Amino acid sequence: MPAKDSASPFLPEINSLDELSLNRLPVAHPALRKARIVKNSRLKSVIELYRDRSAGSGHYEVSDLPAMLGIPSAHADILLLRWVAMLPAFDIASVRLLLRDVGALTEEDVPLPDDAAIHQYIAPVLRSATEDGTALSRVELDAALMDPSGSGREIMRRLMLLVALRPDETVRFVRDSIDTYAAFGLYAGALKEQRTRTTQLLDAIRSLAGETQVRKDKMMLTALAEITATFPELLSSAERRVGAAEKVIAMSWEKSTGAALRAHQRQIREVQVLVGYLVAGIDAKLNAWHAAFPPDAQGNVAKRVNFLSLEMVQSLGELRDAAARGTRSSSFPMAVLQIGETDRGEGFRAFLRAREQRDET
Repeated sequence: MPAKDSASPFLPEINSLDELSLNRLPVAHPALRKARIVKNSRLKSVIELYRDRSAGSGHYEVSDLPAMLGIPSAHADILLLRWVAMLPAFDIASVRLLLRDVGALTEEDVPLPDDAAIHQYIAPVLRSATEDGTALSRVELDAALMDPSGSGREIMRRLMLLVALRPDETVRFVRDSIDTYAAFGLYAGALKEQRTRTTQLLDAIRSLAGETQVRKDKMMLTALAEITATFPELLSSAERRVGAAEKVIAMSWEKSTGAALRAHQRQIREVQVLVGYLVAGIDAKLNAWHAAFPPDAQGNVAKRVNFLSLEMVQSLGELRDAAARGTRSSSFPMAVLQIGETDRGEGFRAFLRAREQRDET
């Protein structure tokens, strides 16, 4: 993995949902290691090469980067970013799952944060690894997974009996399970903050709706009403799924084994992708609004309403449909679940070849 940068022009929090500094990924190009990938207000993943208050932000599609940076479209950095751009959320757990899928994860370089909310969701796995149900620490479980035939032999024996897989498959299954469950812990924390920020947004909308020029414009009122109805609906949908996931995770590891446990895990992973899509979408919208109009700033009424009716309403229908129909929604980001399967073909091999060539130079 390329060396870590000591300083980046912007390094978001490790549990950010809608932005990710690229120096957390195994990318090598100097310009990319100073950039980040973000979800814009229309929920598109774009590369932000620079951010300046006077000049704005330099947002580019991944497909624009080869010509801009003078590198081939088959460059390992570009191939990896195409996958990363597919992620519905950029939380560290989702990033770890993706990097592991494409064989680019170095566990110690992209660690999960030591967070109580995460522990709450992964505790069933930690308890299942012992005969008496006493929870291991994450450090103990990681050590066992790193040395499954040595010091971790007894823990691995227990886990292999539980999931009914070969040693290497068991290690992969447990690691993926922990990252999937950890994502729910991150989403639970984000949702609490989003409730507060959504209240601020809806207060601003109510104030704008009382303005004379807005009351006379039915299209603007319709847009404001859609936002007012949709944001609480999305939050409630995500909160219900996060709460249900905690119960299903516990039940699965306490009462299921073998194929049944693996089937539960696939279902939980689908829910994690869905909730990530909803929560990151909410975050991207709220961040765009607060960046354009900080809570303590006074702005032109028309400018604010235009932003709401154009930028904030865009893609709300897709989020609402995903919240209502789940995996049956055309908005559901199914492709990210297939990366580890379909892209183990030529696309995956091309990435490995490109990475080897890049590292050699």
